[in-house]
Amino acid sequence: MDGETTMVSPNDDEVFMARSLVTALSEATSEGVMVLDPDFRIVSINKGACRRTGTTPEEARGRFCFQVSHQAVAPCDSPETPCPMRETLATGRAAHAIHEHLHADGEAHYCDVSTYPLHNPQGEVVGVLEIFRDITNELSERMERRTRAIKDDLARLVQEDRLVSLGKLVASVAHEINNPIGSILNFSKLILVTLQEGPPSPETLEQFEQWLALTVREARRCGSIVSNLLSFARQQSVDQRRVDLRELLRQILMLTDHRMELCGVTPKVTLPDEPLEVWGDATQIQQCLTNLVFNAVEAMEQSGDVMEQGGVSMEQGGVSMEQGGVLTVSAGRDSGEVWVEIADTGPGISDSVLPHIFEPFFTTKSVGRGVGLGLSMVHGIVCEHQGRIDVDPGLGKGATFRMILPQAESVDAPPEES
Repeated sequence: MDGETTMVSPNDDEVFMARSLVTALSEATSEGVMVLDPDFRIVSINKGACRRTGTTPEEARGRFCFQVSHQAVAPCDSPETPCPMRETLATGRAAHAIHEHLHADGEAHYCDVSTYPLHNPQGEVVGVLEIFRDITNELSERMERRTRAIKDDLARLVQEDRLVSLGKLVASVAHEINNPIGSILNFSKLILVTLQEGPPSPETLEQFEQWLALTVREARRCGSIVSNLLSFARQQSVDQRRVDLRELLRQILMLTDHRMELCGVTPKVTLPDEPLEVWGDATQIQQCLTNLVFNAVEAMEQSGDVMEQGGVSMEQGGVSMEQGGVLTVSAGRDSGEVWVEIADTGPGISDSVLPHIFEPFFTTKSVGRGVGLGLSMVHGIVCEHQGRIDVDPGLGKGATFRMILPQAESVDAPPEES
């Protein structure tokens, strides 16, 4: 009919408005948006998705989504990267996953992928709306923050463990220094009393010379012990340099000598004449060796009616001097590596305990004797120094720990900080 106006039904208006709204929203967002049919084919794709995948809408329509986003020949459904679209088609609900997409720049990007069901009037799922967001930079920042937090926590735990070791050393050194100081005091008194009685005879002067030589030797011994203890206790930043493991072992064994004597432990030390140099932080490596020595000594301590006084095991009748075992310390070089072995003659390590010895806070010691950080710290520090630590459990005959680090000549010096 001439002049008749074509009428548009209200339902047609609603459909047109809904489609316009969907188009506007998909183009307004910078995220990638695709509408997929149940066969994983792309029905519609926005500019954000085209920009990321390096395609045009015409090139993308009709292709499989995994061809465009992953440049793959099969759906991206695996236990490691489950397909959220499959879940949405199966359940009729929204789904979510983290996928690795290959973008137009040729680099792999991590994307946060969310899928939402599209229903027909009968409520059936006839399509899926997929929205993916590039979170590569966000994940990197999170990982950096988490890494910094872990390093800070590790530094704190290392320091706490060093304080525990330092407490043990102080208790041992206090008794160790007491003996030479007593000798110095006695020799000085003898010389003073003799001089007060009158001029000494030539024979007495000769004896004075012997006493003074002993006094000097004992004083130097005290100075060496205190110097080593101060070196261990000193707060130092991480300092990568050449470290002589042979010298560190000698210092540690001197500091722990009295503790071993009280526990009835006999040291058996075999060290080479030449230095055993590695690259690393002397304080941290010293902490590792100290922990291993203390663990070996404590494994051989006598059980029974023993009470702890000032960190030193003592019996009711005095200091326990019973034979506790043999501590074997040896070191050497092999194929560009430096190794240190510390073995005890204790009960060894059971099969049930062995898998857990390097776990933080795992300990078989009684309450108050340890918190389970020592070996965990040792493992972490050795790994940071590009080394490894092997264990022979020696059940029934004594455990052996072997710490292996790259020889200084075999690794490059760490770069200096700019």
